[in-house]
Amino acid sequence: MLMDCGIDQLFCKDELTVDWFVYGTQVAIIQRGCSATEAKPDCTPTINGASYAMTDCQHSCTADDKKGCNNDMSVADKIKARV
Repeated sequence: MLMDCGIDQLFCKDELTVDWFVYGTQVAIIQRGCSATEAKPDCTPTINGASYAMTDCQHSCTADDKKGCNNDMSVADKIKARV
C-alpha cells in the first residue's frame, strides 16, 4: 500500500535491522516509509561480546507519484554484500 509523504520528504526509505543471538536466534525487522534524508550508504554493525550482534542497513530511492520505489528487498542486498 502506498502512502502520501510530507512535502519535505523526497525519499522512500527502507531500514533493515537484524539481530543475532548466541544460540542461533535471528530477528529481522524491516521498516518502510518516507524520509527527508537519503539512506546511509553503508550498514552499521554492532557486536556486543560473544552473545549478540546487530546490523542496521538502509536503502533509499526517489519515486514518481504513481509508483513506489521501495517495494522490494533491495536493502537486504547490502547485508548479503557484507557476508
